[in-house]
Amino acid sequence: MCGAIAVVHQNLQQVDSLSGNKDFEALGSLAAALQRIASVDVRQTATQATEVDLAVLLDELRIVVTPSLEEESISAEWVVEAGLPSVWADPPSLMQVFLNLTTNSVRALAKRHHPTLVVNARLEGAQVHVEFSDNGGGVKHPEYLFRPFQAGAEATGLGLYLSRAFMRSFGGELRYVQLEDGACFIVVLSSATAPEKEVIWMKHAS
Repeated sequence: MCGAIAVVHQNLQQVDSLSGNKDFEALGSLAAALQRIASVDVRQTATQATEVDLAVLLDELRIVVTPSLEEESISAEWVVEAGLPSVWADPPSLMQVFLNLTTNSVRALAKRHHPTLVVNARLEGAQVHVEFSDNGGGVKHPEYLFRPFQAGAEATGLGLYLSRAFMRSFGGELRYVQLEDGACFIVVLSSATAPEKEVIWMKHAS
């Protein structure tokens, strides 16, 4: 299908009235991007999945994103249950999912009063849930989430689409929950061991 779209676009380039048309050029760029996505077999991440220390990965995420949060005056709260089990994931892919969700929150929180991001990791039965919650107003049309090239999305809207694909490639899931004045994305991971429960409060970024 990607190839067919590209061929049709190439044929239409012969139409003089479309020469220089910005929307037509953008359509070609989107078709090329879709081809690149289709050429990436995200199932390969399943063979690269391993046991991941989630607390360590989240600490690395906090270090990476704190400058961006501080630049936008976003208050961040990191709550990680102590003794969380290792989770089954591909580390680079999981970090990319976390970065995509954090970036979305930073964008949603722009120019909001008292912008706040809460990252909460806890054990839920045989799974570990990592929630990214913000008070950025939420998503206007949640039914269109996780679809590539959706109308009205920032850029090409590929971040959530790829994030869910990465999660599913190693047996995880990505869900959305509408909050009263914000949004919550839940990263669901399979735990590898049974931990003891306790809560660690990590330092805030503001």
